[in-house]
Amino acid sequence: MKKEKILLMLLLVAVSILQLLAQEQRIIQDRLRAYDYDMERRNRAQNGYGDGYGMGDLIFDIGEAYANYFDEQIKQEAFVKMIREKNQNALDLHRNGLSETALKEIDAACEEYPEQFTLFFTKGTILYDLGEDDEAEHCFRSVLTKYPNHAQAYIYLGLIASNRSDEGAACYNFDKACKVNSSAHEAFFFRGLCQKNSGEYYNAIRDFTRVLELVPNYRAAFYQRAKCHFQMENLTSARINLNQAIRYYPKDAELYNLRGMVYYKEEKLNEALDDFDKALALQPDLVAASINRAGILLSQQKILPAKEEIKRTIQLDSENGGLYYLLSVINERLEELEETCLNRKKACELNYKEACERVLPSCK
Repeated sequence: MKKEKILLMLLLVAVSILQLLAQEQRIIQDRLRAYDYDMERRNRAQNGYGDGYGMGDLIFDIGEAYANYFDEQIKQEAFVKMIREKNQNALDLHRNGLSETALKEIDAACEEYPEQFTLFFTKGTILYDLGEDDEAEHCFRSVLTKYPNHAQAYIYLGLIASNRSDEGAACYNFDKACKVNSSAHEAFFFRGLCQKNSGEYYNAIRDFTRVLELVPNYRAAFYQRAKCHFQMENLTSARINLNQAIRYYPKDAELYNLRGMVYYKEEKLNEALDDFDKALALQPDLVAASINRAGILLSQQKILPAKEEIKRTIQLDSENGGLYYLLSVINERLEELEETCLNRKKACELNYKEACERVLPSCK
């Protein structure tokens, strides 16, 4: 396959070279024809058969015009290549940790070529990566004044608004990006997240489906679409989505955890426990899977294993009030009064509301 691709590329290069040679040959032929016509006109004029602007002049002018056009094309291609190289050099410097140098180079390029919006876009992406949202926003808005249909600029404006917790502005910009470019899969993904977060699950599913039409193995789109189905209690659809995603990503712990939650809702406890075990085998510090596993063990009346699971999870996330509250519930079942009071108090100190509301009289 690799050999075929190399041969195909060589063939394309050869065709391009032949086309260039053909264009040059046409210019030469036009000029030779012009010379012949011009010589004939002059001979006829000397013999009294006419004078003035003749066919030779016309053909010569056409040849010159074609040559000038061809030269202009070469200059334009060279200019585009130069701008592309300036963008790429700045990005390479940034990726290699030389962001200050990258910004100096792209700043100089923006000043030298203020009409080249791609330079301002590159500058904006570097500034965004560095957390300079205000300056980045200015760059992306400059891009949109020159090129109002630039979907990626709208996406970055949406991300900047999201960083500021301005979800209205974020969703507006993601929506604009979708409208100006129906193939911008990132725009549909982020708009889908907006709609999911506002409870518009049908619209969110539509957007995540569009993402998967554009990028069939987009992991996050599978995951978010499955979460929407889960929230809507469309458990079969959620499971089908997760099965597809796991085929692409068999070592993704979060996918197994979410499918385990689906199985739990379907009251398939053994399948659920199996998926939580797979998730933790792949990612032992995945707190959500550990909590879910403990919940399954509790529902199966396996109290001591559930207690050990929660204690292990607390070591991973010692500031999680919910974990201390769940441990206090297990302590209560085991009639461990002192541990119940200590863990419920700890949960309340960590602002877990239910723990504060359900303090046992014996703990006061």
